[in-house]
Amino acid sequence: MNSSRRRALARALGNAFLTANDWTVRPLVASAEAAIGSRPRWLFRLAREVLAAYPRRPADRPREFARFIELSPILQRAITRSLASEQPLQVVSIPPARTRMAPSRPWPVPELHDANDLAELLETEHLEWFADVSFRQRRAKPGPLHHYRYLWTIAASGRPRLLEAPLPRLKRIQRTLLEQVLAPIPVHPAAHGFAPGRSAITGARLHTGAPTVVNLDLASFFTTVSAARIYGIFRTDG
Repeated sequence: MNSSRRRALARALGNAFLTANDWTVRPLVASAEAAIGSRPRWLFRLAREVLAAYPRRPADRPREFARFIELSPILQRAITRSLASEQPLQVVSIPPARTRMAPSRPWPVPELHDANDLAELLETEHLEWFADVSFRQRRAKPGPLHHYRYLWTIAASGRPRLLEAPLPRLKRIQRTLLEQVLAPIPVHPAAHGFAPGRSAITGARLHTGAPTVVNLDLASFFTTVSAARIYGIFRTDG
């Protein structure tokens, strides 16, 4: 079983455990059975191992939980035996994890435990469409299905530059996220761009009188910010 299929199996089991009706062995096994389509004996051992490591449901740590399951010796042996018998373990479905925010949060951010809470905050029933989880924006022709207007310009360096302006509905959602989710999180003291009360002038003022000032422009900065890094930032902030 390759690494991607192993991760999918661990995620399916982890999400299934998190959606169990009760945090005890039999409900965990019953929920996992629906995810993999069978109830092997090792599933009971895996459930007991999970309960020993996590006495409380780790609903605020679904990725960590899935990684724990992926590295479990019990699951590793089950995968090895299934491959030897030419009956590889199957993933029937990956249920959405029943998630919760961390119990303690450093900033007064709104409580957004799951996608339903986020959709309610943003006042939309089309969260997946705006998130473009199917990557349809890359294939759709310009028109009403697009979320951005695109404009090519020439930067001061002489290189072409693509400007992406959000259309009104997405812009409203982005504004809500900025004001209600991101604004309560303080930015680093060294950041002066797009921070309330700061500007290029306040940033330059710190270097007044310095014998040397070095100005750098990071190439393709925004496109190198990965989803995993964004996930980590929100996890850090609760």
